[in-house]
Order: sequence, then structure tokens, then C-alpha cells
Amino acid sequence: MNIRPLVASLSAAALVGLGVAAVATAASTDGGSANIARYSAVPTFVAPGPAFDASKAKGKTIFEIPVASYLPFVVNIGKSMKAIGQQVGVKVVSLSNQGQPSQWIQGIEQAITQKADLIVLNTAPDPRLLGPQLAAAHKAGIPVLVTHLYPSGRKLPPNVTAHVPAPFRQVGMLLADGAIAATSGKANVLVIGENQFEGSRVILASLNAELKKACPACKAKTVIVPINDWATKISTETSTALNADKSINVVVGLYDAMQDQMIAGITIAGRSDVLTGSYNGVTAVIKRIQGKKIVAFTVGESANQVAYFNMDQALRILSGVAPVKDPATPFRFFDASNAAQAGVPPKDDKGYGSDYKSGFLKLWAGAPAAAGGSSSTDTFNMREFAFDTTSDTVKAGTVTIVGTNKGNSVHNLVFPTLNKKTAFIQPGKSFKLVLTLKPGSYTYACTLPRHAENGMQGVLVVK
Repeated sequence: MNIRPLVASLSAAALVGLGVAAVATAASTDGGSANIARYSAVPTFVAPGPAFDASKAKGKTIFEIPVASYLPFVVNIGKSMKAIGQQVGVKVVSLSNQGQPSQWIQGIEQAITQKADLIVLNTAPDPRLLGPQLAAAHKAGIPVLVTHLYPSGRKLPPNVTAHVPAPFRQVGMLLADGAIAATSGKANVLVIGENQFEGSRVILASLNAELKKACPACKAKTVIVPINDWATKISTETSTALNADKSINVVVGLYDAMQDQMIAGITIAGRSDVLTGSYNGVTAVIKRIQGKKIVAFTVGESANQVAYFNMDQALRILSGVAPVKDPATPFRFFDASNAAQAGVPPKDDKGYGSDYKSGFLKLWAGAPAAAGGSSSTDTFNMREFAFDTTSDTVKAGTVTIVGTNKGNSVHNLVFPTLNKKTAFIQPGKSFKLVLTLKPGSYTYACTLPRHAENGMQGVLVVK
């Protein structure tokens, strides 16, 4: 869930009673530095599932119900979905609402009356409050897609066809890693949380697990502030905690919407030495990072990227293709080292890359092979400190590089002139990287400190 301003109008009944999935994200053993290095980079497009012919969805209608129409991030997702729909011949109708469950109910009833082909619950309308209406949609033959509400691995409620999860576990991990990095491994963290939303509870559990594993000597105290009290109580809770414990050096809020009140509390306590971090990546927070004004880091998402992932899942359903299980939506860690990449001043959706746009359009067209090129596979296994390759000479065309990390350390594979790279690969894990290559020579390397200079580099020759 993204709370981008305060979601004050949501009733408590809409928020409570949700179970928390187990936190499955592996905790760091290196103080989180590898996580930060990995997620500080511009996300590279990875297809969420197999290519398919999305033209089968042309002429169909999606009825999109946002959690609330006054939340900029949510509204921008809806606008982007509508624009993407125009590109592929699918109509997207959006329900304007003020975050009231009664309005969501009316929206589903409208979708059924208008004979929509798909209902999308965009960013947190809780299906468990809509049981009778979702049953009616199911009876009418209308599938339902839920987005950005649940973490991956979540069992879906009845009459929900599929979902696009939010990266709550990874966000919690990075919030902990950011606090550790910002304090040079000496974090005493004040966590400002809320526990009404399932996603918030998952973030909190992941944050505490990562902090305990990655920095056993670090400390943390959590203060829970209900959403409706954010505007009045966060500053007081922050200043009270800082005055009670002068060793607290970083305040982590679950969401960027908490930042103003956290900073007010820091100011009241006269603690100019304290830093902050949070989740959502709103432009005002990134601007503070750029100006080195208290905020040290944020974990951000692009509304436009989320919209493309939503539409990919929607188009699969509308085209009669099996939806993807738990597609992974991109996100990025911003701190002083990369905040300028979001624009100066920051702009929405800038700093997240753009290759996903063409990537999705090719995916929806069935991803035909490039005309006139060959297809080949090359193996790049990793170890300390070398790449064991099948061949360093390949033919021009589509080259799929596969490999396994057979070493004992984390490695990656980067082709800098192609702007192509793998994720950071854990020992024993495999990877695949698809390249479209013209004749020439392309350098490659592992970019972890000192790995390339110790031998993890080379040149791939394309003929």
C-alpha cells in the first residue's frame, strides 16, 4: 500500500482483521550493503511472465476502483492504466470515490450493470469487505484483479482471480539497511509504524528481522500510531522518544506521509543530529535527500511502472492467458548517492528507467525474434574470482546468457556499454540475461568491490 497523503477517511473496519503472511525475505549478513547496492541501481525490465498476444483483449472494458481518488500515487496509476489501455485497444473506466467502502460497493455494482470484462481493485480496497459484491461479480462472469494490497505468497480471498503484490518485505528489509548505512552500523532506530494495514505489519516484521540479523548490535524501538492520529500524534511521539533516549540517531517511518510530522518532532526535541528514512519515494522527500535536510533515504516506486504491471496481469486475464503468480514490481532505494537521478527538482516516475515500456509492448505482441538475427545461448558461471564461459565469441543477434553462482560470495554480471546487468546473485543461485547484440566487442565484469580487479572481467566478441 502507498499512503501518499494521509488516508484518514478509511474506516477502522476497512483495515483490521487481516492476517500477515510469513516474512520470507532472507536477511542480510553483510550489514545490508549488498541490498543497498542492488536496489540503488535503476531497475532493469524483467518480463513478469511468458509473452502472449494481447490483441485478444481489444474492445474489452476494465472497471478500475481505486482505494481513494484524492491519493496522487493511486490516481496516477489509474491514469497510466487508462493511457496504456488506449495503446492496446482496451477501455479503462475509473470510479471516482473518497475511500468509503460503500462507494467501492457501488462501484462493483456499476461494473456488473455495465457488463465490464474485468474489475481492478487498485491499491487497497479490501476484498474482505466486498464479499457479496465479489460473489455477484463472479456469478456475472467478471474476474477480479487486486493490486498493491497483499505481499507475495498471500492466499487470495474468494472470488479474487489474481493479484499484483506490493514489495512490502523488501521495503522493510531496505528500511533497516538504510538505517544501518546512514549511521555507519551504529543504528539506534525509532520506528514510527502503524498496524492496521496488512502491508504495514509485513514491513514492520521484515524491518525488525533484517535489523536483528544484519546488525545485531543495533537497537530499535517501535511506536505504533493509528492512521487517523498521524497528523496529531507522530510529532509528539517522536519528540518524546528522542528526549527519553538521547542515543536514538535515526527515525524510520513506514511511509513518506509520516515525514513532516517526524521532522517536526525532531525539531521540537532539538535533535539536529537525527536522520530519517521512509517508504514511497515522493518527490518532496527525495528533494530533502538532495538538500541533505534530515532525510537520509527512501524506498520508492514508480506509479507508471506499477500501472504497466497491473495492465500486464489484466491483459493476460482478458486474453484468456493464465495470470502470473506473484509478479515482482520494481522499486528503488534512494539516498544522497543517487537522488539526483530522480531529477532536480525531482519528478514523479523519473529515476526508475524506461525500458519497461518497450519491454511490455514487445511482450504483449508475443515478443517476436529480431528479424535477420540468430539466437544462441552462452554460459557464464561465477566463482571467486572469474567467469567460466562457454565461449567469449558469439554471433550477432539474440544471445541468452545463463549461469550459476558456483562461488561462496555474492556476484553479478554487468555489460556497462549495453546498460544490461543481472541482479546480485547469491551462491548456488542461477540467472538468465537476454541480450540483442550487433557485431563488436563488449566488456563485462562483476561490479562488487575488488571483484573485477581480481579477475571477474572480460570481453565478449560478437561477429
